[in-house]
Amino acid sequence: LALKTELNTQQRDYILKIQNASQSLLTIINDILDFSKIEAGKLHLESVNFQLEDSFESLGDLFRVACEQKNIEFIFDINSKIPQTLIGDPIRLSQILVNLCSNAIKFTEQGEIKVSVEPYKISKHKTTLKFSVSDTGCGIAKNKQSQLFDSFFQTDTSTTRIHGGTGLGLAICKQLVTLMKGHIIVDSKEGLGSTFTFFIDCGIASIQQKAMYLALNDLRGLRVLVVDDNDTAREILTDQLASLSFKVTSAATAIEAYSILETTEKSFDLILMDWSMPEINGLEAIKHIKNDLKQNKIPAIILITAYAQEEIVKEAKKINLEGFILKPTTPSTLFDTIIKILKPKLFTDSSKVTLNKPALSGLVLLAEDNIINQQVAEELLKSFGLQVKIASNGLEAINKVFQQTTSMPLFDLILMDIQMPEMDGIQAAQKIRENSNYKGLPIIAMTAHAMEGDKEKSLAAGMNEHITKPIDPEELYKVLSRWLQYTNTLGIQPNNTPIPADMTILPDYSENLDIIWGLKRVGGNRTLFSKLLKDFYFDHCDDIKQLQQAFDSNQLKIANRIIH
Repeated sequence: LALKTELNTQQRDYILKIQNASQSLLTIINDILDFSKIEAGKLHLESVNFQLEDSFESLGDLFRVACEQKNIEFIFDINSKIPQTLIGDPIRLSQILVNLCSNAIKFTEQGEIKVSVEPYKISKHKTTLKFSVSDTGCGIAKNKQSQLFDSFFQTDTSTTRIHGGTGLGLAICKQLVTLMKGHIIVDSKEGLGSTFTFFIDCGIASIQQKAMYLALNDLRGLRVLVVDDNDTAREILTDQLASLSFKVTSAATAIEAYSILETTEKSFDLILMDWSMPEINGLEAIKHIKNDLKQNKIPAIILITAYAQEEIVKEAKKINLEGFILKPTTPSTLFDTIIKILKPKLFTDSSKVTLNKPALSGLVLLAEDNIINQQVAEELLKSFGLQVKIASNGLEAINKVFQQTTSMPLFDLILMDIQMPEMDGIQAAQKIRENSNYKGLPIIAMTAHAMEGDKEKSLAAGMNEHITKPIDPEELYKVLSRWLQYTNTLGIQPNNTPIPADMTILPDYSENLDIIWGLKRVGGNRTLFSKLLKDFYFDHCDDIKQLQQAFDSNQLKIANRIIH
């Protein structure tokens, strides 16, 4: 938090040193704890369904910035023959990959780091996967390679060590791989980089989700141009696209891409353009292709970048760029982005709320105790043109209503949750109705209580209508428009104003969440959706533990609240 504030150079230096030292200490403690568990035979592997690409997405998020800072290319190569849903321990697999990638970045000053995986053996219920982490770093001397996987061994033991660490990372990797019925080896030459390869066994889930892109037969034969100066990245992208029956051409520079575009008789449908290229970067190349090249039609263009910096996003919006992909790319992210751009109806028709209706006016009191529900409702109400005040419980709501000095109501409408601490929504509505000044103030119940009889309870307490959660934006607008005035300005999203493309990049949640349904509940706001998912995780990750504690101490009211 301190690093986000205004600091002078000396203060920033001190705090960065504190941060780095604490992270190093945490790594040491975690490594020793893990090592102790393995040594004592207390570390047990999970056996759960997981998607391999989720592990790779997390790996990309973890090391993307570090690679960009060192100007190292970070590349994923995930073989398409690997089943989508595997059975194993994704957390321990990630731990192995994180350790190997961390070492690779530490000992690599230029070039690339490539993480690849392919099926070594595959049967109906089981597969042996071969993972490799290759770098173009300093390499390891032959006489030290046999000791690499020993506890507390470090290749750099001088008093002027450049690279820190516990000397436990590779020992832990070896033990984890052994627990997964596999083995790990290293191939390295001094000055020529290293490749760590490990094999592990995974089960194959009986139910496999079919990748959406396989059903899109009408995209077969799509003409794609890949522009990337890195040979490995370009080759992997080309192979991934070719596996979809796309017709792929590649170029190593912007100049080569211009030449191909100008001389090819049949137009391209799509260009995948790397941002970081020598001489002419991706954004400059895209501007030239869109504005200056003579072409029958301008293809859709996706920018591939290692880090979506604010200035790149701003520049991309100016030139109406169709989309972004963050490096390192996984196949599903690549395919999903292409489909969103070339087949937008599959994604946008059901997820965007097109409220080409008059904006509403008024001040709404939102009585809601759940932070995430507050954010969703507030964003939606503001998108309708309304002003919003928030109360976190029933007592706070009636205090806000009664705080005004005039007999005229301060609020034009109240959205009232039912189950809240201090005072619930039913009691709060009854208190408000007891005051004659507020007989005509509209109160709408907004609740997860959707059972038969719940609506009658709300109406009996003096509420005017009853909306069930999760909120449907269209339904909410319809109800509010019955009780509030329209403004003079037409259209929340007027027909003649295009909705700007939201550049927010969402992780691939397709295996776990219904994204289309979720985006619809927040009016298609991808930035808000992403924030809510993170908030939800941090707000509720301890719920099971708290629930158990509540049961153990016989605090049934608290248990009931957590479950709700």
